[in-house]
Amino acid sequence: MTEDRTMKERLKRLKEIYRSLPDNMQELAFPMIENLTFIESQMNRLQKQIEQEGLTEEYQNGSNQKGMKQSASMQTYNSLMKNYVSIYSKLEKMLSHVKEDNKSKLENFKKMIDDE
Repeated sequence: MTEDRTMKERLKRLKEIYRSLPDNMQELAFPMIENLTFIESQMNRLQKQIEQEGLTEEYQNGSNQKGMKQSASMQTYNSLMKNYVSIYSKLEKMLSHVKEDNKSKLENFKKMIDDE
């Protein structure tokens, strides 16, 4: 299965999960989901690149200063990971909000029935 196809399937599955959200929340969630799947695909590419090139790379500043530093791929990967975690957390909060709201409605309904 190609990476592009995998990403599209992941996007479809995630959107299906978030279809239970109210429309106004879906408008916020769906672009976030698209960004999340894009970040996932880029992180997969970077992982392969890091495996081939390593975590570090040599640098030289002038004639006397040289050494090893974190590779540009690794820096980018770390930055994407932070964004990924942030987006994922926000999406999970949206779902938990809906779950709590539904739970509250169910509890109120049960209470109403018990009071009768």
